Amino acid sequence: MHAARDKRSALPHPDYRDREVNKKEIEKNHTMEIGRRLSELDGIEVLKVSEQASDIPMHYHDCFCISLVESGIECIQMGEQSLFTEKNSISINHPFEIHANPIVDADIVNSFTTLYVSPELVDQMTGKSQTSFAHKQQLKPDLINQFNATVKAIFEKDLNRLEESVKSLLGSFLQAEKGQFDELKILNRNWAELMQFIDEQLENKISLDFLAHFMGLDKFRFAREFRKRIGLSPINYVLMKKIFLAKEYIQPSTNLTQLAYQLNFADQAHFSKSFKRFIGVSPREYKNQLSA
Repeated sequence: MHAARDKRSALPHPDYRDREVNKKEIEKNHTMEIGRRLSELDGIEVLKVSEQASDIPMHYHDCFCISLVESGIECIQMGEQSLFTEKNSISINHPFEIHANPIVDADIVNSFTTLYVSPELVDQMTGKSQTSFAHKQQLKPDLINQFNATVKAIFEKDLNRLEESVKSLLGSFLQAEKGQFDELKILNRNWAELMQFIDEQLENKISLDFLAHFMGLDKFRFAREFRKRIGLSPINYVLMKKIFLAKEYIQPSTNLTQLAYQLNFADQAHFSKSFKRFIGVSPREYKNQLSA
């Protein structure tokens, strides 16, 4: 990929040595697969990270970084602002934006695929000058399909399909302004989003710190606001939702020990005690009732 020659930032332009140092540092901590750049369509490459094992410190790229989060939750920190992107969503970083990617929760594994696209290629594909996109997570299924089609075309070296998919993907991202977080930024998350997020993460460990971070609040204020709005403490609410999901999962043939670990309970005893607390009978008793 050619080094970007973009005048939209006063930062010095990194050369290939800077990019290689960054990649080598990341390779120490992550499992990766790198797609070769196509010489016929220079300016685009793909990187797959199967497990993000450590924080990525403050850095910047000379290109657009378009990432599809495949598991876990990605955090992009830019100064005092943070953008969180969940599973099956896409995030975008612009060239020369200084940012970090910290681990949000050590118990949740992050995997993602990133397209690195040069500013020159972005402008070429969009037919615009100094193209910019909104800072928000992109959730639309058609965008996910376009992203995956682009990655597939890169690995298969299908130039015609690649050009078509890149144009389609970038065209969907076009926005008027650059460099500011939009209305979906972390401090403006609403509580309905939080409830949906909890529902999607019930098979993972969900901590108070993690939920407070999600809402952009300190954990004490978050706990107070949550109880005021929902009527339960955050941890009791999460536990209740896990038990209700377990109840849906239980069938006459269900392995209860396996189900306990699937829902991230410490052990079968903790699962059984919590289940009886909310349902009134133990998981085994409930299972036996289904078999009767």
